[in-house]
Amino acid sequence: MTIGKNTVAGDELQGYVDRVENINSQIAGLQDDKSAVMAEAKSRGFSKKRIGEVIRIRKQKPQDRQEAEAELDMYLHALGMANEPPLLRFIARAGVDTAVREQVLDAMKGFVPPHGLGDITVTMAGKPVRLSRNKSGEVEIAEVVDKPLPGLKTPRQSKPRADVPECSDDQAEEIGRQFARDNRPIIDNPFPYGDGRRPRFDRGWRLETGNDGMGPDDDDEG
Repeated sequence: MTIGKNTVAGDELQGYVDRVENINSQIAGLQDDKSAVMAEAKSRGFSKKRIGEVIRIRKQKPQDRQEAEAELDMYLHALGMANEPPLLRFIARAGVDTAVREQVLDAMKGFVPPHGLGDITVTMAGKPVRLSRNKSGEVEIAEVVDKPLPGLKTPRQSKPRADVPECSDDQAEEIGRQFARDNRPIIDNPFPYGDGRRPRFDRGWRLETGNDGMGPDDDDEG
């Protein structure tokens, strides 16, 4: 394969480079969104480290997780690093089982005050649930959803791209030339992948700098 300026292989290579750069831009945006979510969780008092551990555990298969936890409990107890034997620790964890959770909530219904006199909030597995009576005397169960703190920015769903200039193809080429004169890299191309003005920008940048932005020219090698 011969790769050089104004060749089919060169244009194909440019396409691959553009696609990878576009993907890298999306990855960077998702990393920013992840950081924003973790920052919000920290501001609400949650541990970012523990959240990371929870995410890691959620990726495990249930049976693998149970076997790992049981084995770890056995080792800790054998070394005197756990005050309770594995069986009691297992019973404690069973308290967050879905079936047990429903039984606990059902038992708590009898303690709910009459309508208008208050309610009961129960937190299990980190999820607060409110039990209250309606006007008919029936107990209603609803998960408590915290409202965002005033002024707290919510994470962006996607990282917005820099403003795309409103211009013609010829103007896009001139913008590429200006970027080159400003000593800006070709990767700063403001036109998104798939926009017909993107290659015109690249052409202007290459014409102004005298190279293709891909490294040394073939004539310079050797």
